[in-house]
Amino acid sequence: MRLLDALYDVKDHITLISPRHEQVGGHMADAYFRVKHEAVATLTSCGPGSANLVMALEVAQTDSSALLAITANVPTSQFNRGPFQLAGESMQVWMKRDPQATTLFWGAYGYAAYFLTGEHIPWDRKVGTLGKMKPNHNTASGSGWGALQVGVRYSYADFNNKDILGGVGHSMAFGLNWWWNPNTRIQFNYIHGQIDDRAVGLAGPTSGSYDILGTRLMVFF
Repeated sequence: MRLLDALYDVKDHITLISPRHEQVGGHMADAYFRVKHEAVATLTSCGPGSANLVMALEVAQTDSSALLAITANVPTSQFNRGPFQLAGESMQVWMKRDPQATTLFWGAYGYAAYFLTGEHIPWDRKVGTLGKMKPNHNTASGSGWGALQVGVRYSYADFNNKDILGGVGHSMAFGLNWWWNPNTRIQFNYIHGQIDDRAVGLAGPTSGSYDILGTRLMVFF
């Protein structure tokens, strides 16, 4: 949103065109370069917005065309020291509706985890993210239980604003991660959540809670 605000301030010098789909915007930028031989930029949001641009980028690359793709990311705060990790994210979405009023939705989560067996997740300086964790003792070696990590997470999302009642949800999750080796781990999770003030159709706001037990086997290649 700050980038859009900045573009609005220089609207007399930079033209902003808002297509109905990100892929269309990518093809528009590609076509402009083919005709004018001048590269222009596309601006997409994180997640599906940027993913929808892939086909247009591939077409441009195949034909030696050019465009500048600017993609967004979610701000992340992260603390990683020894066997302890702490992370959190927050996102706000403004939705402009015509003729209805602009709406705001937002959500956030906080996550804390600790390795009971003393491992540490290294920081990969090349990509700026956490790297691959290696257990002190692999399970298959017969010399240990692998790596055990416990974690807790709180999540919150507010989809209520103006005349929209999508609900306000919050949940607590408790997890146990068991690494057998650097490429294999199994996760066990318990989640308790609550959703309030959600309306469907002509029915009034409703509330409810839920409990989830889950497990997942992950293999890294």
